[in-house]
Amino acid sequence: MYNTLNASVHSITSYYSLQNKYLGNFMRSLQNIQYEATRPTQQVDDRSILNNFLGVQYIFSKINRDNSQKVPANYFLDRTSRKITDVNGQSSHDQQTRRYRTNLAFPLVYFQNQVFTPQHYRQLTASQKERALAEGVLVSQKASQNLPKKNLKDVTSQVIEVPIKIVSSRGNRISSQDLIKEDTNERYQILVAPTSKDFSAKDRQELLKKLANSEIHLEVTNIKYHPFSLQEQLALEKRNNYYAQTNGFMDQNLLALRYKYFHYHILQGSPDPSYTLAFETRNGTEEIVQRKQSSTSFYQVIKNGTVNLGSFSELPSSITFTPSKLGHYDFKLKLVALPLGENSSYQKQVQAIQRHSLQNFKVTPTGFSGNITINHAGILTSSIPYSPAWQVKVDNHKQTVLKTNQAFVGVKLKPGKHRVQFSYTIPGLKAGFYLSGLGLILLAISALISLFNRRRKSV
Repeated sequence: MYNTLNASVHSITSYYSLQNKYLGNFMRSLQNIQYEATRPTQQVDDRSILNNFLGVQYIFSKINRDNSQKVPANYFLDRTSRKITDVNGQSSHDQQTRRYRTNLAFPLVYFQNQVFTPQHYRQLTASQKERALAEGVLVSQKASQNLPKKNLKDVTSQVIEVPIKIVSSRGNRISSQDLIKEDTNERYQILVAPTSKDFSAKDRQELLKKLANSEIHLEVTNIKYHPFSLQEQLALEKRNNYYAQTNGFMDQNLLALRYKYFHYHILQGSPDPSYTLAFETRNGTEEIVQRKQSSTSFYQVIKNGTVNLGSFSELPSSITFTPSKLGHYDFKLKLVALPLGENSSYQKQVQAIQRHSLQNFKVTPTGFSGNITINHAGILTSSIPYSPAWQVKVDNHKQTVLKTNQAFVGVKLKPGKHRVQFSYTIPGLKAGFYLSGLGLILLAISALISLFNRRRKSV
């Protein structure tokens, strides 16, 4: 049902059988709302820095599809297929594939001379951790010794919080930490940078100017949802239906109305803890989804999620927010902007990373190799998933393989010119080879003993 291996357009969707727990931990740390145990990355919610970090140079998009306008920042239209016009003249049914390209994709293997320690890294939010990928590299406390530490202020200053206010479609202001939805038709608006006595119109204009060409994230944390009981839901729907002033037969007959809602909730298994939090802008709609337990391997308890609303040349004035179910919601909500436009510090950092890529890069059947010349000590890092089965040699001397940025292979380097060789050995391969050989020897001995016994009996 969820298999996309045969999709006509390539994606960066990964499969758990091809990855490992480290990549999953990395995606959960950055609160990728598309994370699933069987598919850790998916499209990483089209987050620009994550796409750049993973080396995604091209993005394919089909028109008239959900979120087709939500293209990561700094990806420009490169090529298009021939447009197929709908035979009935409905432009919403036209078909065309568009290719977007970026010049900011990280190299597969590159050098960073500044590091983060786990102690400091844990202080960052999900958006700040994503932004930190261009600032430095996360390594263990031991590996960070004698290396320059990145100042956290350099990261936190690049992720700017935007003031917000949430109002109901009924006109009253609400709190995300005490949201009680009793009407299925009720919607909410997240007002972006609303003016107030503490935030003037002048302050708002200055903020909008500062955040032009930014990617906007909604950081949703500490999510809790408590559904109403079955009796409470039936009573609320009966009340809401009464106020709707509809005239259908089912709405006039209270007994039939109660049966209709009772039948629906029994089939749905109400009350259950599943829900959807939908956030809509002109770029499209993104959702944080808590599945039912019947989803088996796709089930997980959702407590946090960072929603990428897309890249905006100018901040949207509001965001539509719709919880899918009646009940009590409690979560913390923060809106942040990541300036990624032209002449931003991010673009300059990526260009520096590209200049420090591994040169003469070659892929072998069991690994990769290349050369690099550096003036300072630091870390050669990558976006190649880490495994204890990796081995590395620097100038033909065996070195320790590091786990960098929580999930990827790297190695510590001293200043100078180096030849680096990474090789991968399937875990247990040698042991399996020896055990198989031992098994063949024992089988041969058993066959010889059996043959000897048969000859002996025949004599």
